[in-house]
Amino acid sequence: MKFGGTSVEDANAYARVAEIVAERLSTQPVIVVSAMSGMTDALIFSAQSARQGKSEVAVAALEPHFENIC
Repeated sequence: MKFGGTSVEDANAYARVAEIVAERLSTQPVIVVSAMSGMTDALIFSAQSARQGKSEVAVAALEPHFENIC
């Protein structure tokens, strides 16, 4: 089972994923979690900003994504 994007965008989404997985534990599923919604684009932008010497911009691009995790 693979989850990514909006299916892991915040704590509520993770709770839904946990329910889906829990319902299928008897089948011993393999779980793969990819990037959260918007994270891949944010990582690319952040890396490009850092490469240009804009470290504050690079960090600021990622902060909103980490705030949604908790």
